[in-house]
Amino acid sequence: MSEAKTSIAVVVNGVHADVTVNVNAPLRTIIPTATHDTDQDRGHTPNDWEVKLNGQPLDLDKKIEDYAFPPGTVLYIDLRAGGGG
Repeated sequence: MSEAKTSIAVVVNGVHADVTVNVNAPLRTIIPTATHDTDQDRGHTPNDWEVKLNGQPLDLDKKIEDYAFPPGTVLYIDLRAGGGG
């Protein structure tokens, strides 16, 4: 099975990046790439973050393709309350 890739716009603690992800992977897999690409990964684990769309937290275990994000979607990745921030 080949990996289907897509690019998703993210904002991590106010820093924008476009990250390429495997659409068959769980949403949580976007966190390490996005935090690394925005230089926000120091001192935090992926579990310290949450991913939101329109202010609502998303299920990190759901596959990226299951969300069917339309073009122009921006995901916001912020530290969870009590996430060391």
